[in-house]
Amino acid sequence: KALQDRGLKIALQVGWHFSGLLNNANSSISEAEYLFGNNEHINGEEAFYDANKVKEEDLRYVKAGARYGDVYAKLLKELKSRGINNVSHLFYFTESCSYWDGTPTETREEHYGKYLVTSQTIKNTLKKHGVADWAKHTGPLQASTYPYMLKYILERDTELFDVLGTHSYPTGKSIIDNTYYDIYAPIFEGYVQPLKEKNLYGKTEFWMDEFQTRDSGALTPDAQGSAWHGVQGVVAAIAAAQYGVSNISTWQSFDQLWTDQTNTGGEFYKGIHMCGHAPSLFMSPIPRPSYYMYGLYGKYNGYKDGTVYKTNVEDEYWLSALYINAVKLADGNFTITVVNADIEEKTFTVDFEKALGKTLYRHTEVTNELVPDSYAELATVDKVYVNVKDKFVDTLPSGTVAVYTTIKG
Repeated sequence: KALQDRGLKIALQVGWHFSGLLNNANSSISEAEYLFGNNEHINGEEAFYDANKVKEEDLRYVKAGARYGDVYAKLLKELKSRGINNVSHLFYFTESCSYWDGTPTETREEHYGKYLVTSQTIKNTLKKHGVADWAKHTGPLQASTYPYMLKYILERDTELFDVLGTHSYPTGKSIIDNTYYDIYAPIFEGYVQPLKEKNLYGKTEFWMDEFQTRDSGALTPDAQGSAWHGVQGVVAAIAAAQYGVSNISTWQSFDQLWTDQTNTGGEFYKGIHMCGHAPSLFMSPIPRPSYYMYGLYGKYNGYKDGTVYKTNVEDEYWLSALYINAVKLADGNFTITVVNADIEEKTFTVDFEKALGKTLYRHTEVTNELVPDSYAELATVDKVYVNVKDKFVDTLPSGTVAVYTTIKG
């Protein structure tokens, strides 16, 4: 309700840990056991499918899907009865079937098939409850650099999901290397290609709803919050925009305390998941440096629908680690983002095919100038280009994210 009051939409998880269902066994982050589809019918679930039409090996997954669908249909109705209408998307589990890339194809596809049966039944159950059209259906949200699961689903059902998505966490050797665009670009292209093959590109959204830039020498949470991690994250976001990804979300904005957890180890400290660009307020009010890079890009690129322009960068720029993205937002504002991911200062020219005829306000975050504090304020205007015609010229220091926008704030 508080988020609705602020005009924010919610993606609700319809199920979480599909591995628990696959293994028919609980774990520390698994689901309530009755959702595994065991035992006799529960709560009239038989009304949501015909057992005579279900393969015996799929019956437990169909039962599970009916139970999930029943639970979340009732939840959506309860929310609506309380005046809460900002659930815009339903996520069908997360990182399902993500851990078998090295196993034989037939084993992977067996797991994909169980996921598909379960998800189809969930949606059918939501339809019979009359709530399926209250939100967009999103899946499969696999964690992989390869679109195996996406291709499997699209070969069998192109109408199940309104939004397709995945997670990806490729790792570079060094966070200051000019390699991250080259790492991410083929991954994004590989995921968008199956949509093009099924004539879904431009019709069905594709989200990278979890990603984070990493390097092999710094996998601890605090190290992943460095300014250079933020720079390379924006480079990855530019690659996503240029290759046709509809939405990209970093994992994660803020460290979060997991309910009823106190464990320390790996990504956790006293139950707090420490993968954010800002720490939990239980720990500190001061963001990590990456917060400022991601925040600046997101503020002027991601808050409204828009049109991404294909940017053609001369080889002399591209090879010297300059990256550019240009967007016209739904409200008519323009944003041009340039990243200097080189270790040296760079001077460049941005050319427009048509005269822009607008004033651009520059905002910059520079890695070696960042001083995080508890105010957590993003960069303000530091340079103005009045009534830009067909080009502008600028010089950026090493490790800089620069946003040129018609938005004054």
